[in-house]
Amino acid sequence: MSFYDPYGRRPRRGTQSEPSQVLTASQIAKIEAAFEELNKKAAHWETQAKQWQTTAAESQAVAGEWKERVKALESALAESQALADEARANCDHWQEKADEAQDKFIAWETKAEELESTAKEAEMRVSELEAALLAAREGHMEEAERLKSIETDFLDSKQRLERRFAIQAEAQRKEVLRDLLPVLDNLDRALDHLPGEGNEAQQLRQGVELTRQSFLKMLAGHEVRPVNPLGEAFDPQLHEAVGTTPNPALPPGTVVGVEQKGYTVGDELLRPARVLVTPL
Repeated sequence: MSFYDPYGRRPRRGTQSEPSQVLTASQIAKIEAAFEELNKKAAHWETQAKQWQTTAAESQAVAGEWKERVKALESALAESQALADEARANCDHWQEKADEAQDKFIAWETKAEELESTAKEAEMRVSELEAALLAAREGHMEEAERLKSIETDFLDSKQRLERRFAIQAEAQRKEVLRDLLPVLDNLDRALDHLPGEGNEAQQLRQGVELTRQSFLKMLAGHEVRPVNPLGEAFDPQLHEAVGTTPNPALPPGTVVGVEQKGYTVGDELLRPARVLVTPL
């Protein structure tokens, strides 16, 4: 007869197990299921223990970090306390300054009231002076109008005189320039009648030509320009006809000869050109 061992153990050979109660198959299945459940719970609690161990290590690390933070906060709190003590001392100092400023403000306010009273008196005085000034202006209005009329007359007279003097000066300038033109005419005639051969004649011609060019340059500086209308149509505004010369090849009224050059000064005629024209 054999006996059941729930742990699967068998009796040693040569020995005889103590008699025990015989278990049924259903009891054995229940016991096995109980052992299996215990094994699952043991595995679960072992896993849970590992997780708790890991959590404990993390909590310990966090606790160390918070200890450092607490130390830093304690240090900052100490610094803040020192700053607060310094601010309290400064507050007492500035309170004294504020009391002094208030005393000065009261003194200035009193002074301002005195100045306001003085300003009112000055304003009254200014009003009196303005009234006196207005009366003086009204009294001198006629004199101002008379002086204004005199000034206007003076300016008008000054402008008329300036225009008259300008016209006279321009007329005198033109007269002087006109008086110089015969000198240029003589230089032109001299060049036309000088002999063309010989060294002395050439030197004389060069001297006369240099004098003529210098004279023309001087006149050009005064805006004097020559008028040489040879071959142009006769213009009575610029030319003076001194005779006629027939020329079938040219239209009537064409300038065929210049007896004397004309000149302009600026946009005005200084001297008309004396010309010969074909008959009309």
